[in-house]
Amino acid sequence: MQGRDLSDLMSRHFTPILITVALAFSLLGGLIGASRSNQYSANASVTLGTSTQQVFADGFGAERENVEEYVASQIEVLGSLEVARRAEALLQGGPYTPSVDEIQASTEVGAVGLGTEIGVTYGAESADDAVAGANAVIEGYRELMQQRWADVHAAAIESVTGTLEAAEAETQELLDETRAAPGGEETDLTSEMLEIIAELGEIDATIVDGATLESLEALDIRRGLLATQVDAFETVLAEQQEASRLSAASARLEASLVREARLRDRLIELEVDSRMDGDGILFATPAESAVAGAAGWLLSGIAGLVLGAFVVLGLAYWLHRDVTRIESPADARRLLGYPLLGVIYPSGSRQSGGFASPSLHSSPEVLAGIRSRASGPEAQVLGLVGVDDDSMRTTTAVGLATAFADDGMSVLVVDGNLDLTADRDGLATAKGLADFASGMPLDTVIEPRQTASGSRFHVLGAGRPEVIDTLQTADLRAALRGVAGSYDAVIVDLPFSSLRGLTSDGFSELSCLLVVEHESRVKPVKGLLRDFEETDLEPVGFVYAFNGVTDSVPVGSGPS
Repeated sequence: MQGRDLSDLMSRHFTPILITVALAFSLLGGLIGASRSNQYSANASVTLGTSTQQVFADGFGAERENVEEYVASQIEVLGSLEVARRAEALLQGGPYTPSVDEIQASTEVGAVGLGTEIGVTYGAESADDAVAGANAVIEGYRELMQQRWADVHAAAIESVTGTLEAAEAETQELLDETRAAPGGEETDLTSEMLEIIAELGEIDATIVDGATLESLEALDIRRGLLATQVDAFETVLAEQQEASRLSAASARLEASLVREARLRDRLIELEVDSRMDGDGILFATPAESAVAGAAGWLLSGIAGLVLGAFVVLGLAYWLHRDVTRIESPADARRLLGYPLLGVIYPSGSRQSGGFASPSLHSSPEVLAGIRSRASGPEAQVLGLVGVDDDSMRTTTAVGLATAFADDGMSVLVVDGNLDLTADRDGLATAKGLADFASGMPLDTVIEPRQTASGSRFHVLGAGRPEVIDTLQTADLRAALRGVAGSYDAVIVDLPFSSLRGLTSDGFSELSCLLVVEHESRVKPVKGLLRDFEETDLEPVGFVYAFNGVTDSVPVGSGPS
């Protein structure tokens, strides 16, 4: 699209198409809304047992005292992919066999009130399917929680068993030492604790061999009584230690006995819990019936139409603002109001040196044209400023330097982008401005570059990345003044911030050139022009840069 009357051209060609597309999508939205209004929804729920929070907390190594956080975490689980997969497996073989994605899309999960109840709403095309889907989700969640319950307890039992084995070995070693000592006899406390430990061992063995639910409850009651005796024993042990009535060896043995008894108690508690029907759910309320969608087909269809219209009109607006692009040098000249000084083509294109100037036939004449528009005839420091794309500005600077060098001119390219690390193509150097700012001579940090035709130009890069952040506009100004008389042209790759810093720092020897990339959007280019209006800077012209098109680039009119 050319720069002339962009809005009129767009209105003429795109508006009818967009209106047609908007109507089509609106109709589609209405049909979808009408079809979804025929769905049925079924409601089920689960109420979590808050007493299970600490069990899961023990397994995951964190406390879950906040019930709201616990409920929120389980809402995520209910709507998870894993629950949907279990629900899919449960529904297989029945009349309703949705995919996992369909189950997730049809399921809505949320808290009910301020307690621990979580509601599940499931939508389907028939009442029976909605009920089946809701109950499958609830059952899939129960299966998952049962599996997690078993996994958590298995891991905890394994950990406690390992610790218990070490405690048993330690207790036996201390017992052997006590019995082998002269006059070594077990105290009444020791005998009592050994009896408790032995009984706990018998309970554990009974559970491992298999026990009914009723016997598990009885065994757990007996375990609790023994745990109370261990508490009493520990109290007596503490009193005897405080009164210094126990030797060091006896104190170690009694403490080891307490530790072993505690571990056995914890192991039995975990084994009993693991064999109970635990899943973290206090009770579940399955869905028994489903209701049709509250909105009728007409209301849903209208809602779909409105929603579709808004979506498409939003898309149309976005496309409208995005198609206003600059597609030729003539477009750019009309928008900017500045003269075109040259056209940069991609490296390796049909234009020699990547530079084209239809009216001005050589680089020296282009430079002369720039100087004639600058503040003085001796101006030779050219600052290239562009929109957004730092790489295109760099490519343009190197392209101009190549063209100037191939015409026999001495050229230096300076990386004036002080807020970036020195890693850009064409300007990256081992040493540079950073080293100059650190005290190295300027001529020792300038590197040569060779063009494809064998000519040479020089580069003053930013230098070492680790010190580039210390560079200031004053360092760039000092470097430019140090090389201004040594080259026919000094081309500086500048972001607008560095350009403004140079001019506010009193550097007036710079002629500013705009870089306009082919197919740039109009809006950011206008933004750059507004930035210039807020300063005393006046660009002498612009360079038009193509961004990779090599054979069919429209040259447009030449420099004026």
